[in-house]
Amino acid sequence: VANRLLPHIAPTVPPATSIRAGEGALRSAPAGALVAEVRRCLAEQGSVGVIVPDARAGGVRTELRAAGIAAQDLASDSDARVTVVPASDAKGLVYDTVVLLEPAEIVAAEPNRTSGLRRLYVVLTRAVSRLVVLHDQPLPAELMGADRPLNG
Repeated sequence: VANRLLPHIAPTVPPATSIRAGEGALRSAPAGALVAEVRRCLAEQGSVGVIVPDARAGGVRTELRAAGIAAQDLASDSDARVTVVPASDAKGLVYDTVVLLEPAEIVAAEPNRTSGLRRLYVVLTRAVSRLVVLHDQPLPAELMGADRPLNG
């Protein structure tokens, strides 16, 4: 899915090839399903990174904790499996599962569209095995393509 952004952000970069695929490797749901989707991800093995627009990081961490999910921030040294990550801090991190909240907000938070799409590319490539995209806002057109849904 991240490769769909390359023509808009780095046309000369060859597309990456995914070596992991499988049922449930990519799915989407409404943003309001955040707690349910994080719980669903916790049923799988491995780490869960909840990558969010920077301005939402504190609120999302609070929401998850209020729902009984041990969610840490990047500065924490706890052993919690769920880490809430502001999108601007995602570079260099990897998680078994990434739950991505509101991609359009991540794009809009940057100084220009190209920078925003680059940030989104980085965020989309943080997942090792599974990616869940949660959104109520329309996804960026560059991510969708002319005839390809997110899950395709």
